Amino acid sequence: MDERRSALLEKAVGLLAAVFRTMDPKERDSLLELMDQAGNASGPDKGRLMKLIHERLKSHNDSNCS
Repeated sequence: MDERRSALLEKAVGLLAAVFRTMDPKERDSLLELMDQAGNASGPDKGRLMKLIHERLKSHNDSNCS
């Protein structure tokens, strides 16, 4: 991986960690479980899980940044 991609990945992980710190423990555990499932899924299942993860993160962000 080149330096630019590595730096972007590092920023993304940092942003996700910041979001996790603002989450309720149950909400965070549920999201981590979804991420684990998505990491092991393939095809349409992976896409469905990634969309669900995105929706949960967006919902959390919307409710905490308004």
